[in-house]
Order: sequence, then C-alpha cells, then structure tokens
Amino acid sequence: MIHPVKYPKQTSWKIIYGKYEGFQKKAVEFLSTEVGKYLMRDGDWYRIFVVPCFQEGAEIEQNAIVVGTYQDSPTVRKFVEEAELDGKDYLVKVVVNPDNEDCRVVIITAKDERNLFYGAIAFADNYPTDCAPGHGGLKIPQWIYDFKMPEYKLAEKSQIATRGVWSWAQPIGDYRKYIREMARMKFNQIVLWNEYMPLNAKEVVDFAHGYGIEVLWGYSWGWANGCKHTSLEDDYLQGVKENALREYREYYSKTGCDGIYFQSFTEMSKEYIGDKLIARVVTDLVNETVAEFYKEYPDIKIQFGLHATSVKNRLEEIARVDKRVEIVWEDCGTFPYGYTPRVPSEEAFQETLEFTRKILALRPGAPTGLIFKGMMTVDWEMFEHQTGPYVLGENSTAVQKRDAEMRRPIWQMFEAGWLQYGGYALRLIREIIKLTNGDVNLAIVNEDGGGLPLPVALFSEMLWNPDKEYGEIMRKVSERQSVIEYQ
Repeated sequence: MIHPVKYPKQTSWKIIYGKYEGFQKKAVEFLSTEVGKYLMRDGDWYRIFVVPCFQEGAEIEQNAIVVGTYQDSPTVRKFVEEAELDGKDYLVKVVVNPDNEDCRVVIITAKDERNLFYGAIAFADNYPTDCAPGHGGLKIPQWIYDFKMPEYKLAEKSQIATRGVWSWAQPIGDYRKYIREMARMKFNQIVLWNEYMPLNAKEVVDFAHGYGIEVLWGYSWGWANGCKHTSLEDDYLQGVKENALREYREYYSKTGCDGIYFQSFTEMSKEYIGDKLIARVVTDLVNETVAEFYKEYPDIKIQFGLHATSVKNRLEEIARVDKRVEIVWEDCGTFPYGYTPRVPSEEAFQETLEFTRKILALRPGAPTGLIFKGMMTVDWEMFEHQTGPYVLGENSTAVQKRDAEMRRPIWQMFEAGWLQYGGYALRLIREIIKLTNGDVNLAIVNEDGGGLPLPVALFSEMLWNPDKEYGEIMRKVSERQSVIEYQ
C-alpha cells in the first residue's frame, strides 16, 4: 500500500554533501539534475523550485539525500555501519528519518570519491524503478517522490577492473555528452581512433579525466582499411616504426592522454602476406617499435589492437610480444566478438570460449584486453577516411539529430539481437572473470556518436552484476529512464 507524503515534495528535500569539488562535485551536480526532474516543477503550474544543497553538518528536518565519503561524513556514519561497505565499491541506503517518521533520508557513500559518484548514478538509475509506487496494475516511477519512499539498500562492486568503449572518433557528435553518458554507464576508459589528431584533443582528454575516464588515442602502425597489403618489405616496416614514434612525439604526447592504442596488418583471414608470416612479422615490429617508445617514454601505456583472424593458429609467435604491452584482442570468434549479435550454434560459442581461454593464458603477468562487438559500427562499404585535422565532437544539433534519426532503426536491429543472444555475452564475461579474477580490460565497440543504447547499457551492467540472470539484467536495464529516453 502506498502512502502520500505529508510535506510538499518540491520544498521538503535537500542535498547534503561533503565538499563541492572533484568527483563529489560531479555527484552533487548529477543528483541535482536527476532529482530535479521530480522536484523542480509543479505539474502544469508555472512554479519554479530548486533543489537546495547544503554542506556537511546541515540539519535534516524533513527529507534529505546525503552524499559523502564514509570516512569524511559524520552524517553518513550516523546511518551506516562501516561493515556495510565491506567488499563493495559504494552503498545506497534509504531509511526513515529517525526524527520525523513521515520523511526519508537517502545515504550515498563510498570509501573513495569516484565510487561515490558511481553510487549517485546507481541511486538515480535504480531506485525509482526498483521502488516505483503501484497504482492499479501499474508501476509509476515518476511518482517516486509523491509517496512515502520504501526503505532500500543497494551495495555493488565492479567485477572488471577496466571497462571501456572503442570508437572511431568522427562519429561522436558532442564529446561532452558522449563522455557524460559513458560515465553514467560507469566506463573508465575510452579508445578514440584517428587518422589525424583532433585540434581539440587536449580539451577532450581533460573533460574525460574530470569523469575518471582514461583516454587512449588510437592510430595506425601499419593498419589500413581492409589491410590489403601485398608485401611486408623491410623499408616499409622501417617507415611504420619511425612514423609510429613521430606521431606520438609530435602530436599525442602533448594532449595529456593516458596512452596509445594501435593496430597493424592483422585484420586479414590469411596467415601470410607474400612469404611473410603475419604473426611473426607483427610481433617483431611491435617489439622493436615499443623498445624505442620505452626509451623516451618509460611509463607510457601501450595497447596493441590485435585481430585474431590472421594469428589464431600462431599463438606461439604472439606470446613473444613485450609483456609491458597490453594486447587487446578482437575478432576472436562468434558473438560477442562478431559484428552481428548472433550465435549460429552452441558449438560455435564453445569454440569461441576455448580460444578465449587460450589467449588469457598466453602471457602470464602481462596486461590483456578483449573487445566485444555486436553494436553500432561504421558502414565499411561507404566508409570515408578522415581527410585532415578536425574538431572532434562539436557537431551542430542538426547534424546530431540527423545521425540519431538514421541510426534508430539500425539500433533496433542490434537491440533485437542482444535480446536473443545477449546471454552469450554474459556467459563469456563470467568465464573471463573466473580466469582473470577481473584483472582484465573489457571494452565494446560503439561507433554511434553517443547515447545510452540498450546493448551498451547491458554490457556495462554485466560488468558490475555478472552473477545475476540475464533476464533480470535485461529487465533492470530496460526499465531505466536514461536508456528509454534515448531510444
């Protein structure tokens, strides 16, 4: 049974925060926006309200959302025992106000500020739907602040250390919106592929860092569309090595980025180019090139984007790759590695699972990444290369609207595939966690310009709650207003 609130919702809520800087500032701003959807207006009346925000120590006369790190907030510690955070990244708790039983206190806490921000996201994305008031045969999340809110507790921990997105950079219409949406899905790394460094590359990096997201710039070390190489002669390979270091030294090193990602000539279905074994030549190329990088930049993070198709039977060669380099594997079998969300048979999936086990065991102690697909990609039949340096993610509203309208029916096809086959992605993630204890990089290719498409939101949720059944994950993500609004 639901009970109407005693006090007007627009004037009885406040946010109490620890400090207004860094990730805590991000958490307060995010909560003000999300809670404000319910509290800042009054039906059809032209009445305008604010969500008042007070620093730690403010009184809680009626309703409040308290957001602060556990060790720094006496108000949080009044409502939360430290053991409630054991083994968790964040805690969301809704309790009856002990001084006013008609009101509620929402506590969002963590031991570090980035996870505090994630806790704010978890509250906004989960509580309104998990506890939506019932009316007749309906659940109505938009009424969540109109009735006495049920008590609640949610404590979660990410099961994957590095959670990323890979994309060509030019589809991104608004880089600020794109990064905010990535942060909402709790991703912490992005690889942006370019043929020319964007003019505003440093601004993009700085903005992403404000949300705790690493940026790695991707560029070619011998990759070309279709990898239509006819030879791998020494003078060509020497040019690749020299250009790789020059590109970084002259351009990307000045952006404040967290590292670089490259691809070479492995996106092929054959093992040889001429009489040269691809796996052997690319390993030698990588090792010789990164040796020069590490002389100048000893702490640089380097990711080697490796297509499995040309090297899958030559893993003994790939095992020689410098262990400081993180190999990020793709095209390792059927979905979720394939572009189309479809698994032809259980046998095909088992083969994919077995190959995944092999590559995760290939280089003990070396960093490893895996890229899932099955979401929006560029149209390779109509693909246009970048023709020069450009401004990334500052497209007009008209261009962004046009792109969104064009993508929507294509999205629906991908979403339908994830509805049917997404459980295979979850099974693979569970196996990866079992084999790595979560110390791995999992990313998804999402070249759609931004938004919260259902497959990407599903992928993100699987990285936090892989023990849940796929149907439960699907229901939980599909209910989120942030996902619904973008479809």
